[in-house]
Amino acid sequence: MPIRHAPNARHLSGLAAGVILAIAGCNLQLEPAPRGAVEKLAPAGRPMPQSLVKDLEQAYETRDQARFEALLAEDFLFILDMPGPGGETQWGRTEEWRIHQRMFGPENIPPSEPPLPPEFWLQSLEATLTQQTKWTERPDLYASPANPEGPDPAVWFVCEAIYGTQVFFDMQGDTDYLVEGRAAFVVMVERVGLGTSQQLSYIYRWEDLGSDAAKQQPAAVEPVTWSNMKQLYR
Repeated sequence: MPIRHAPNARHLSGLAAGVILAIAGCNLQLEPAPRGAVEKLAPAGRPMPQSLVKDLEQAYETRDQARFEALLAEDFLFILDMPGPGGETQWGRTEEWRIHQRMFGPENIPPSEPPLPPEFWLQSLEATLTQQTKWTERPDLYASPANPEGPDPAVWFVCEAIYGTQVFFDMQGDTDYLVEGRAAFVVMVERVGLGTSQQLSYIYRWEDLGSDAAKQQPAAVEPVTWSNMKQLYR
């Protein structure tokens, strides 16, 4: 699937001149990086890429649909750990929103949608996302002759980190579910307006890297991948 421009990627490109920081190749950590003033990527709103993942964690725990939707880039993709029915390997922002509307607010599912079975209604969610690798730039995702519709590197800084995932779904039915594994999050941070509350940042890619080796769980808790869990709400 082609990678299209995220919001504002085209019309902001002209504003980027003169404010681009020399941060290519640096790791976005709280400690000083060897190239570029990484601390200038710390605006008042979302100080670092990891803050978006923290927002995701909190959106899950509070089941906040609006907060969740605001995190995703226009060209967001969720990438499954294994092909789903019909060989599907990924879906975009619209389907991701639909899944989480059903997950977080089954009482508000539109009449045109099939209702959610009562056993999949949530009683509570507990989410812990733990950073395992440093944030590393993903230059392969930028616009190029081979990828003409990728994000403009003059406007966006795109980086990735791997997280450990532990998300417990406490259901109204007899079976609860536990996502315990890893995921790769790709974040895009706007270069224009660095250090201001107007700076934009989004989750651009979310790749399910699958579950860890099966661990002993209570009989009423089923270990699943995040891909499996989302499929329950489609």
